[in-house]
Amino acid sequence: MNFLFGSRIHISRTLARSAKPYQKTGASPALLVVGDSTGVGVGALQSEDSVAALLASYLNIGSVENYSISGAQIKDMEAQFAKGTCERYAAILFQVGANDIIRFHSSRKVAMALKPTLIKAKEKSDLVIHMSAGNVGGAILFPKILRPFYHALTLRYHKAFTNLAKEIGIIYLNLYTPPENDPFIKEPEE
Repeated sequence: MNFLFGSRIHISRTLARSAKPYQKTGASPALLVVGDSTGVGVGALQSEDSVAALLASYLNIGSVENYSISGAQIKDMEAQFAKGTCERYAAILFQVGANDIIRFHSSRKVAMALKPTLIKAKEKSDLVIHMSAGNVGGAILFPKILRPFYHALTLRYHKAFTNLAKEIGIIYLNLYTPPENDPFIKEPEE
């Protein structure tokens, strides 16, 4: 059990260290991306396959500023957001939340900590999107004994983030899939 957990942690760290955030220098319009390893694109075969790159392509974005850092938490979003260089963005993408879930942070406190930065983002773009983790409890990385706790906390996070998005007027993409339909649970090795 300890060897398997340690092995999975090592693989995760290796993937996180090797991934580079998708960036694109070009003309307006611009996309700002802030977040954790999902914002960096960890898990994508190449940065052009990351959510940031795919969104930029879909929106026909000319320039992408990506300040995401693997391991980042909600408390890091204000500093990442402050690095943005444009007065206005075509879109701003927040990809964050999993690391706070993993650390058992309060969903209510985390949502309230993110709120001021999301409000600032609304002032810089008409399209603000927040994506968080799917079902953290479905991740085989964690010992089975912790998975039910992570599953329950994930649901609380999605509820808090959904309510926050409605209050501020942004888009929240809920990636949660019930365990019986979750491909990460059904086919964990895939």
